[in-house]
Amino acid sequence: MRIDVHAHYYTNEFAERMDAWRGKPRNRGGNRVAGAGVTLQQRGEMLDEAGIELQVICVGAEQPYFPDNQANAVQAARFENDFYKETVEKNGGRYAAFGCVPLPHVDAALAEVTRCLDELGFAGINLACSVAGQPLDTPAFEPFWQEMDRRRAVVFLHPNMHCDAPMMGDWGLEGTAGGCFEDTIAGLRLTFSGWGDKFRNVQLIIPHLGGTLPFLWQRIEDSAGRRRKAGMDIPLQGSPLDVLKRFYYDTVNNGAAALECTIRAVGVDHVLFGTDYPYLTHKECVDSVLNSGLPEAQIRAILDENAEKLLKIPARA
Repeated sequence: MRIDVHAHYYTNEFAERMDAWRGKPRNRGGNRVAGAGVTLQQRGEMLDEAGIELQVICVGAEQPYFPDNQANAVQAARFENDFYKETVEKNGGRYAAFGCVPLPHVDAALAEVTRCLDELGFAGINLACSVAGQPLDTPAFEPFWQEMDRRRAVVFLHPNMHCDAPMMGDWGLEGTAGGCFEDTIAGLRLTFSGWGDKFRNVQLIIPHLGGTLPFLWQRIEDSAGRRRKAGMDIPLQGSPLDVLKRFYYDTVNNGAAALECTIRAVGVDHVLFGTDYPYLTHKECVDSVLNSGLPEAQIRAILDENAEKLLKIPARA
């Protein structure tokens, strides 16, 4: 079954409600709500054209992370999850969803996890690469991760799309590279902090082929070795590459060289197909994999097999 693990669905009403809880408009690139003008019927036709049978939608950068107002965070998370549940139910099995949670409020987030996974039947949980300026390995988040680990839950990361790095404000560099740097930093922190040793049952997906992680593969290994040789503290046990190989990576990058680099680093069985729709089109993302020059068995694994196994999607007639 061809499953797209990385896609979003927004409407103007959705954006207005989130902005109201946030207390100010979010910068969405000229305040345009991406994809809001496309009906779900039109979207379904695009999926058909690309041969995608199931699309997993998530809120991505529209997270309900309001650290100073727990009530708004809880209301926003419930609204977003109910909005996505309604979308799933009304479209005949065409969509699944990753839920969102009102971190950094851990108790409230745990309650929403229960609702998402037990009541709404979502495929997993979507988190940003950081939470209101706090990294995902923040010790206060441990009870949340313990529950994710107990459930062997799928957790899909997504950049906040505001990496605040110097000199990123021109020529769209934040969108071009900033999100990938967020992916990279989140993956490295969850590795070097010992998080990956502690929570081995969490099925973590890092988008955009891991940002720059596969390209930095040997530097990551060498860095851990140098720190240990110098007697510097490092919570990680063993090789960082062993942890990174347990994570999953989606194909939203659309470059054959980058795709091959990721496969050589983590193995083809840990690469999942994604589109990032509405920011990329379905067909261009499928065609990018089909025309990558990879062996047919690897193409089939990426497009039609790996996500089905990870998400435990029942086979369809």
